[in-house]
Amino acid sequence: FGTRRGLPYSATETDILTFLNGLPIWNESGILITLNDDGRPSGEALVKLDNEIGLNDLRDYNGKYMGTRFIEVFPATQKDWFGEEMRMKLSDMTYVRLRGLPYDVTKEDIFIFFSRLMISRDGVGLLYGPDDVPTGEAFVQFMTREDANLALQRHNQCIRSRYIEIYKSSLTEVYRAMEKQYEINREEILRRSRHRPANFPPKFNADPYSHVNSYYTDGYSFPQNKSSQGPMRRSRESKNRSNPYGGKNSHSSVKVETQNFGEFLGPLSIHMRGLPYTATEKDVHEFFAPLRVAEVKIQLGPDGKNTGEAEADFYSENDAVKAMEKDRCKMSWRYIELFRGSSD
Repeated sequence: FGTRRGLPYSATETDILTFLNGLPIWNESGILITLNDDGRPSGEALVKLDNEIGLNDLRDYNGKYMGTRFIEVFPATQKDWFGEEMRMKLSDMTYVRLRGLPYDVTKEDIFIFFSRLMISRDGVGLLYGPDDVPTGEAFVQFMTREDANLALQRHNQCIRSRYIEIYKSSLTEVYRAMEKQYEINREEILRRSRHRPANFPPKFNADPYSHVNSYYTDGYSFPQNKSSQGPMRRSRESKNRSNPYGGKNSHSSVKVETQNFGEFLGPLSIHMRGLPYTATEKDVHEFFAPLRVAEVKIQLGPDGKNTGEAEADFYSENDAVKAMEKDRCKMSWRYIELFRGSSD
Protein backbone atom coordinates (compact mmCIF):
# COMPACT_ATOMS: atom_id res chain seq x y z
CA PHE A 1 0.00 0.00 0.00
CA GLY A 2 1.08 3.56 -0.63
CA THR A 3 -0.33 7.05 -0.01
CA ARG A 4 -0.18 9.93 -2.46
CA ARG A 5 -0.66 13.53 -1.30
CA GLY A 6 -0.94 16.78 -3.26
CA LEU A 7 -3.24 15.49 -6.01
CA PRO A 8 -5.26 17.90 -8.15
CA TYR A 9 -8.77 18.01 -6.68
CA SER A 10 -10.19 16.89 -10.01
CA ALA A 11 -7.91 13.83 -10.26
CA THR A 12 -9.63 10.53 -11.10
CA GLU A 13 -8.57 6.90 -10.67
CA THR A 14 -7.67 6.86 -14.37
CA ASP A 15 -5.43 9.93 -13.93
CA ILE A 16 -3.59 8.19 -11.09
CA LEU A 17 -3.17 4.97 -13.11
CA THR A 18 -1.71 7.02 -15.95
CA PHE A 19 0.65 8.84 -13.58
CA LEU A 20 1.83 5.53 -12.04
CA ASN A 21 2.07 3.78 -15.41
CA GLY A 22 3.99 0.52 -15.15
CA LEU A 23 3.37 -0.18 -11.46
CA PRO A 24 1.52 -3.39 -10.45
CA ILE A 25 -1.75 -1.78 -9.28
CA TRP A 26 -5.07 -3.64 -8.94
CA ASN A 27 -6.64 -1.61 -11.77
CA GLU A 28 -8.97 1.23 -10.69
CA SER A 29 -10.33 -0.77 -7.74
CA GLY A 30 -6.84 -0.58 -6.24
CA ILE A 31 -7.07 3.20 -5.89
CA LEU A 32 -9.02 4.92 -3.12
CA ILE A 33 -9.39 8.70 -3.55
CA THR A 34 -10.17 10.06 -0.09
CA LEU A 35 -12.72 12.75 0.73
CA ASN A 36 -12.90 15.39 3.44
CA ASP A 37 -15.72 15.27 5.99
CA ASP A 38 -17.63 17.69 3.76
CA GLY A 39 -17.48 15.23 0.86
CA ARG A 40 -14.95 17.05 -1.31
CA PRO A 41 -11.70 15.46 -2.60
CA SER A 42 -8.92 15.82 -0.03
CA GLY A 43 -6.05 15.79 -2.51
CA GLU A 44 -4.92 12.40 -1.17
CA ALA A 45 -5.31 8.80 -2.35
CA LEU A 46 -4.35 5.30 -1.25
CA VAL A 47 -2.92 2.85 -3.78
CA LYS A 48 -3.04 -0.95 -3.46
CA LEU A 49 -0.05 -2.74 -5.03
CA ASP A 50 0.39 -6.40 -5.96
CA ASN A 51 3.80 -6.86 -4.35
CA GLU A 52 6.64 -5.33 -2.34
CA ILE A 53 8.63 -4.64 -5.50
CA GLY A 54 5.83 -2.34 -6.61
CA LEU A 55 6.05 -0.51 -3.28
CA ASN A 56 9.76 0.13 -3.79
CA ASP A 57 9.11 1.41 -7.31
CA LEU A 58 6.30 3.64 -6.00
CA ARG A 59 8.82 5.59 -3.91
CA ASP A 60 10.50 6.72 -7.13
CA TYR A 61 7.41 8.83 -7.85
CA ASN A 62 7.84 10.91 -4.70
CA GLY A 63 8.44 14.54 -5.65
CA LYS A 64 7.23 14.21 -9.23
CA TYR A 65 4.53 16.42 -10.72
CA MET A 66 1.01 15.67 -11.87
CA GLY A 67 0.24 18.68 -14.02
CA THR A 68 1.35 21.60 -11.86
CA ARG A 69 0.97 19.72 -8.56
CA PHE A 70 3.94 18.41 -6.54
CA ILE A 71 3.09 14.85 -5.45
CA GLU A 72 4.26 13.28 -2.18
CA VAL A 73 4.38 9.47 -1.93
CA PHE A 74 4.89 7.44 1.26
CA PRO A 75 4.03 3.94 2.55
CA ALA A 76 0.63 3.03 3.98
CA THR A 77 -0.91 -0.10 5.50
CA GLN A 78 -3.97 -2.24 4.92
CA LYS A 79 -5.33 -0.77 8.17
CA ASP A 80 -5.05 2.72 6.66
CA TRP A 81 -7.04 1.58 3.61
CA PHE A 82 -9.89 -0.05 5.53
CA GLY A 83 -10.01 2.76 8.09
CA GLU A 84 -10.37 5.42 5.40
CA GLU A 85 -12.89 3.34 3.47
CA MET A 86 -15.04 2.89 6.59
CA ARG A 87 -14.81 6.59 7.53
CA MET A 88 -16.11 7.65 4.12
CA LYS A 89 -18.90 5.07 4.16
CA LEU A 90 -20.07 6.25 7.57
CA SER A 91 -20.04 9.93 6.56
CA ASP A 92 -22.15 9.02 3.51
CA MET A 93 -24.91 7.59 5.73
CA THR A 94 -26.19 10.89 7.11
CA TYR A 95 -28.31 12.02 4.12
CA VAL A 96 -32.00 11.40 3.42
CA ARG A 97 -34.23 12.49 0.55
CA LEU A 98 -37.81 13.68 1.07
CA ARG A 99 -40.62 13.46 -1.48
CA GLY A 100 -44.24 14.61 -1.44
CA LEU A 101 -43.62 17.86 0.45
CA PRO A 102 -46.26 20.62 0.32
CA TYR A 103 -45.23 23.09 -2.35
CA ASP A 104 -45.20 25.93 0.16
CA VAL A 105 -43.10 24.00 2.68
CA THR A 106 -40.35 25.91 4.46
CA LYS A 107 -37.09 24.80 5.99
CA GLU A 108 -38.59 25.52 9.39
CA ASP A 109 -41.40 23.04 8.62
CA ILE A 110 -38.85 20.33 7.90
CA PHE A 111 -36.85 21.14 11.01
CA ILE A 112 -40.01 20.82 13.10
CA PHE A 113 -40.95 17.58 11.31
CA PHE A 114 -37.62 16.10 12.42
CA SER A 115 -37.83 17.48 15.96
CA ARG A 116 -35.43 15.87 18.44
CA LEU A 117 -33.14 14.82 15.60
CA MET A 118 -29.95 16.79 15.02
CA ILE A 119 -29.82 18.33 11.54
CA SER A 120 -26.50 19.70 10.32
CA ARG A 121 -26.26 23.44 10.03
CA ASP A 122 -27.50 24.49 6.56
CA GLY A 123 -28.56 20.85 6.25
CA VAL A 124 -31.94 21.24 4.52
CA GLY A 125 -32.09 21.79 0.76
CA LEU A 126 -35.35 22.43 -1.13
CA LEU A 127 -35.40 21.62 -4.85
CA TYR A 128 -37.02 23.78 -7.56
CA GLY A 129 -37.90 22.99 -11.17
CA PRO A 130 -38.27 25.27 -14.22
CA ASP A 131 -40.26 28.49 -13.81
CA ASP A 132 -39.49 28.54 -10.09
CA VAL A 133 -41.90 25.69 -9.33
CA PRO A 134 -41.07 23.66 -6.19
CA THR A 135 -40.64 19.95 -6.91
CA GLY A 136 -41.88 18.82 -3.50
CA GLU A 137 -38.49 17.23 -2.82
CA ALA A 138 -35.65 18.04 -0.46
CA PHE A 139 -32.41 16.68 0.94
CA VAL A 140 -31.61 16.65 4.64
CA GLN A 141 -28.23 16.00 6.24
CA PHE A 142 -28.13 14.85 9.86
CA MET A 143 -25.32 15.12 12.36
CA THR A 144 -25.09 11.36 12.90
CA ARG A 145 -25.87 8.12 11.13
CA GLU A 146 -28.14 7.19 14.03
CA ASP A 147 -30.32 10.29 13.56
CA ALA A 148 -30.47 9.65 9.80
CA ASN A 149 -31.76 6.13 10.51
CA LEU A 150 -34.33 7.49 12.99
CA ALA A 151 -35.46 9.96 10.32
CA LEU A 152 -36.31 7.03 8.03
CA GLN A 153 -38.79 5.82 10.65
CA ARG A 154 -40.89 8.94 9.97
CA HIS A 155 -41.63 7.69 6.45
CA ASN A 156 -45.28 8.40 5.52
CA GLN A 157 -45.83 10.74 8.47
CA CYS A 158 -47.47 14.06 7.58
CA ILE A 159 -46.47 17.66 7.13
CA ARG A 160 -49.85 19.34 7.19
CA SER A 161 -52.05 17.14 4.96
CA ARG A 162 -49.25 15.56 2.93
CA TYR A 163 -47.72 12.14 3.54
CA ILE A 164 -43.94 12.48 3.33
CA GLU A 165 -41.81 9.79 1.73
CA ILE A 166 -38.30 9.44 3.18
CA TYR A 167 -35.45 7.52 1.55
CA LYS A 168 -31.77 6.96 2.20
CA SER A 169 -29.55 9.22 0.13
CA SER A 170 -25.85 9.92 -0.35
CA LEU A 171 -23.47 12.74 -1.04
CA THR A 172 -23.20 11.53 -4.63
CA GLU A 173 -26.96 11.93 -5.08
CA VAL A 174 -26.76 15.39 -3.53
CA TYR A 175 -24.02 16.39 -5.98
CA ARG A 176 -26.08 15.17 -8.94
CA ALA A 177 -29.16 17.04 -7.75
CA MET A 178 -27.08 20.17 -7.30
CA GLU A 179 -25.71 20.00 -10.84
CA LYS A 180 -29.22 19.44 -12.22
CA GLN A 181 -30.52 22.38 -10.17
CA TYR A 182 -27.75 24.59 -11.50
CA GLU A 183 -28.57 23.68 -15.11
CA ILE A 184 -32.29 24.37 -14.56
CA ASN A 185 -31.51 27.79 -13.12
CA ARG A 186 -29.01 28.62 -15.85
CA GLU A 187 -31.50 27.69 -18.60
CA GLU A 188 -34.15 29.82 -16.89
CA ILE A 189 -31.78 32.79 -16.85
CA LEU A 190 -30.93 32.36 -20.54
CA ARG A 191 -34.57 31.90 -21.54
CA ARG A 192 -35.70 35.06 -19.80
CA SER A 193 -32.73 37.12 -20.92
CA ARG A 194 -33.55 36.39 -24.58
CA HIS A 195 -36.84 38.26 -24.19
CA ARG A 196 -35.27 41.46 -22.83
CA PRO A 197 -33.63 44.36 -24.71
CA ALA A 198 -29.88 44.14 -25.22
CA ASN A 199 -27.72 45.51 -22.37
CA PHE A 200 -30.78 45.72 -20.14
CA PRO A 201 -30.27 44.21 -16.69
CA PRO A 202 -32.56 41.26 -15.95
CA LYS A 203 -35.44 41.75 -13.55
CA PHE A 204 -34.54 38.53 -11.81
CA ASN A 205 -31.41 37.44 -10.02
CA ALA A 206 -28.91 36.39 -12.67
CA ASP A 207 -27.01 34.13 -10.31
CA PRO A 208 -27.77 30.54 -11.46
CA TYR A 209 -27.55 29.46 -7.82
CA SER A 210 -30.34 31.74 -6.62
CA HIS A 211 -32.70 28.79 -6.34
CA VAL A 212 -30.27 26.22 -5.39
CA ASN A 213 -30.14 28.54 -2.36
CA SER A 214 -32.55 27.20 0.19
CA TYR A 215 -31.08 25.97 3.44
CA TYR A 216 -32.18 26.17 7.00
CA THR A 217 -29.40 28.10 8.69
CA ASP A 218 -30.26 27.53 12.32
CA GLY A 219 -29.53 24.19 13.89
CA TYR A 220 -26.49 22.09 14.43
CA SER A 221 -23.16 22.11 12.76
CA PHE A 222 -20.39 19.59 12.31
CA PRO A 223 -16.78 20.71 13.02
CA GLN A 224 -15.32 22.78 10.23
CA ASN A 225 -12.77 25.51 9.63
CA LYS A 226 -12.57 28.50 7.36
CA SER A 227 -10.90 26.73 4.49
CA SER A 228 -12.90 23.50 4.69
CA GLN A 229 -16.56 24.14 5.26
CA GLY A 230 -19.38 21.63 5.14
CA PRO A 231 -21.20 20.69 1.94
CA MET A 232 -24.21 22.80 2.94
CA ARG A 233 -22.47 25.52 4.87
CA ARG A 234 -21.44 28.71 3.11
CA SER A 235 -23.71 31.54 1.97
CA ARG A 236 -23.51 33.20 -1.40
CA GLU A 237 -24.71 36.78 -1.21
CA SER A 238 -26.67 37.61 -4.34
CA LYS A 239 -27.15 41.31 -3.62
CA ASN A 240 -24.51 43.61 -5.10
CA ARG A 241 -23.11 40.67 -7.10
CA SER A 242 -22.32 41.34 -10.75
CA ASN A 243 -24.12 39.06 -13.18
CA PRO A 244 -22.74 37.46 -16.35
CA TYR A 245 -25.16 39.35 -18.60
CA GLY A 246 -24.09 42.91 -17.86
CA GLY A 247 -25.52 45.38 -15.37
CA LYS A 248 -26.09 44.83 -11.67
CA ASN A 249 -28.65 42.51 -10.18
CA SER A 250 -31.94 44.20 -9.52
CA HIS A 251 -34.78 43.12 -7.30
CA SER A 252 -35.91 39.68 -8.30
CA SER A 253 -39.32 38.84 -9.68
CA VAL A 254 -38.42 35.23 -8.99
CA LYS A 255 -38.66 34.17 -5.35
CA VAL A 256 -35.14 34.26 -3.91
CA GLU A 257 -34.30 32.47 -0.68
CA THR A 258 -31.79 34.22 1.55
CA GLN A 259 -30.38 31.01 3.00
CA ASN A 260 -28.39 29.08 0.52
CA PHE A 261 -28.93 25.65 -0.99
CA GLY A 262 -26.26 26.68 -3.46
CA GLU A 263 -23.64 25.63 -0.98
CA PHE A 264 -24.88 22.03 -0.81
CA LEU A 265 -21.65 21.30 -2.61
CA GLY A 266 -19.46 23.54 -0.56
CA PRO A 267 -18.10 27.03 -1.12
CA LEU A 268 -17.74 28.30 -4.68
CA SER A 269 -15.23 30.93 -3.57
CA ILE A 270 -11.46 30.56 -3.58
CA HIS A 271 -9.27 32.61 -1.28
CA MET A 272 -6.01 33.75 -2.89
CA ARG A 273 -2.86 34.64 -0.99
CA GLY A 274 0.50 35.97 -2.20
CA LEU A 275 -0.71 38.26 -4.99
CA PRO A 276 1.63 40.96 -6.27
CA TYR A 277 0.67 44.23 -4.59
CA THR A 278 0.02 45.68 -8.04
CA ALA A 279 -2.41 42.87 -8.99
CA THR A 280 -5.75 43.91 -10.50
CA GLU A 281 -9.05 42.11 -11.06
CA LYS A 282 -8.00 41.61 -14.68
CA ASP A 283 -4.85 39.83 -13.50
CA VAL A 284 -6.96 37.41 -11.44
CA HIS A 285 -9.25 36.69 -14.41
CA GLU A 286 -6.21 35.98 -16.59
CA PHE A 287 -4.67 33.79 -13.86
CA PHE A 288 -7.68 31.44 -13.91
CA ALA A 289 -8.27 31.54 -17.69
CA PRO A 290 -9.89 29.77 -19.50
CA LEU A 291 -12.18 29.33 -16.47
CA ARG A 292 -14.82 32.05 -16.02
CA VAL A 293 -14.64 33.93 -12.74
CA ALA A 294 -17.97 35.33 -11.52
CA GLU A 295 -16.49 38.01 -9.28
CA VAL A 296 -13.11 39.14 -7.96
CA LYS A 297 -12.67 41.01 -4.69
CA ILE A 298 -9.16 42.39 -4.10
CA GLN A 299 -8.67 42.84 -0.34
CA LEU A 300 -7.42 46.21 0.85
CA GLY A 301 -5.88 47.11 4.20
CA PRO A 302 -6.85 50.05 6.47
CA ASP A 303 -4.49 52.22 4.44
CA GLY A 304 -6.35 51.36 1.24
CA LYS A 305 -3.45 49.40 -0.19
CA ASN A 306 -3.56 45.91 -1.68
CA THR A 307 -2.93 43.26 1.02
CA GLY A 308 -1.84 40.58 -1.43
CA GLU A 309 -5.05 38.60 -0.88
CA ALA A 310 -8.28 38.28 -2.86
CA GLU A 311 -11.49 36.28 -3.23
CA ALA A 312 -12.50 34.71 -6.55
CA ASP A 313 -16.07 33.43 -6.96
CA PHE A 314 -17.00 30.80 -9.56
CA TYR A 315 -20.28 29.85 -11.23
CA SER A 316 -20.03 26.09 -10.68
CA GLU A 317 -18.46 23.52 -8.39
CA ASN A 318 -16.60 21.99 -11.34
CA ASP A 319 -14.95 25.32 -12.15
CA ALA A 320 -14.00 25.87 -8.50
CA VAL A 321 -12.40 22.41 -8.33
CA LYS A 322 -10.48 22.99 -11.58
CA ALA A 323 -9.39 26.42 -10.35
CA MET A 324 -7.73 24.82 -7.31
CA GLU A 325 -5.29 23.13 -9.69
CA LYS A 326 -3.69 26.58 -10.05
CA ASP A 327 -2.52 26.38 -6.43
CA ARG A 328 1.14 27.53 -6.23
CA CYS A 329 1.21 28.61 -9.87
CA LYS A 330 2.83 31.95 -10.60
CA MET A 331 1.27 35.37 -11.17
CA SER A 332 4.14 37.46 -12.47
CA TRP A 333 6.99 36.41 -10.15
CA ARG A 334 4.82 35.41 -7.17
CA TYR A 335 3.64 31.92 -6.24
CA ILE A 336 -0.09 32.08 -5.45
CA GLU A 337 -1.61 30.01 -2.64
CA LEU A 338 -5.26 28.97 -3.06
CA PHE A 339 -7.74 27.87 -0.39
CA ARG A 340 -11.33 26.67 -0.80
CA GLY A 341 -13.86 29.02 0.80
CA SER A 342 -13.85 32.66 1.77
CA SER A 343 -11.57 34.11 4.42
CA ASP A 344 -14.65 35.70 6.08
